[in-house]
Amino acid sequence: MRLIFLLCVFLAMPAYSDQISDMKVLAEQGDANSQFFLGLAYDSGRGVPQDRTEAAKWYLLAAEQGAAGAQNNLALLYANGWGVPRNYLLAHMWCNYAVGNGVEEAIELLLSLEDDMTPEQIEEAKRMLNERIAARRSAENLN
Repeated sequence: MRLIFLLCVFLAMPAYSDQISDMKVLAEQGDANSQFFLGLAYDSGRGVPQDRTEAAKWYLLAAEQGAAGAQNNLALLYANGWGVPRNYLLAHMWCNYAVGNGVEEAIELLLSLEDDMTPEQIEEAKRMLNERIAARRSAENLN
């Protein structure tokens, strides 16, 4: 029975790969949802080989456009050093961004990060977040 299941999964992969190809075209054109989807695909290894460095690339592009799920997942990558160097400042900044955009499950990670950070690091992460928000607002006002 397991062999039949694995065969079905294997046979379904090309269709998923086609979806990945379509999403990549949209992602390269700047579509945040497609960028987030590609991040998820590379993060989990669904339809593509697992590559958390590539996942971080797509999450970052989506996160910079305000995709809250991408912000949360990018925070997780930085917090754990998966595909990117472990960086609690960036993890805290992206996690705080995700919380501000309504990702409630990010609160637990944020509190956990703060347990491992100094007050100075927390303040620096908040400063980085405020700078990023100000830059994004400024860019939006120019458009």
